[in-house]
Amino acid sequence: MTRTLDALTDKEKEALRLILRGHDAKSSARELDLSVHTINERLRGARRKLEVTSSKEAARLLLEDEGGMAEMLGHKHLGDASIEASADAGAVSGDDRPRQTRTILIGVALMSIILAAMLALQAPTPDAPPIALPAAVAEESPGKPVGPAMRERLESAERAALVMLGVADKDEFDLTAKSSDRTDPNFAAWNALAERRQQFGKALSRDTHRIDIMESNGRDQWIVRFLTDFERLQGTYEKITLVRDGTGFVVKDYEIE
Repeated sequence: MTRTLDALTDKEKEALRLILRGHDAKSSARELDLSVHTINERLRGARRKLEVTSSKEAARLLLEDEGGMAEMLGHKHLGDASIEASADAGAVSGDDRPRQTRTILIGVALMSIILAAMLALQAPTPDAPPIALPAAVAEESPGKPVGPAMRERLESAERAALVMLGVADKDEFDLTAKSSDRTDPNFAAWNALAERRQQFGKALSRDTHRIDIMESNGRDQWIVRFLTDFERLQGTYEKITLVRDGTGFVVKDYEIE
């Protein structure tokens, strides 16, 4: 996929740089004294030109072009693994090829979700691009500032959710793919995601809306919501529910709200 950064306007680059600095559309609008609609239009234009579904991914590409920063944890590794698995499966002959490809892709995807989340929980390096904390998290607790430790946990939950969603956003993803391994902790969420992709098509754009932490049965649940446009459904919310499992996350549920 060819990404032409030169096609971005100065205003689109300006909006992406604010995303890198930790802003969302609302705070970017305040910073530039513009409407939220105008900021969203600029971000949407940048995503379209760079052929990505996330404003953060577009911002990361701009950052690499301008400053050579390392890629965000999780996404590239997961994508490479899926592509390599597909290539290996292509060597299988006869009617077994589609089944082998699908099995390998699902297996790699589910294992990589927890792996990427574990990597994301490690202390960020100085070169790592910042991930914006959704404004809703800070706004709902004005008297309790979000400290570095909590911010890191929120960002880790967001990354883990994006890893799972990123697999289904790949061009080579089989929309009919489902997992039959009921022992896999991500089983229910993965199959719900596959069903929704069949119903609404692929994601065209996605931005983090908010992250909540709720207690259920004595365990904290991390609920990440994204504002998403699908091929056949626009302006809806994806809700990803995760729980901590050791040093990583398990995706317990996926819903469209």
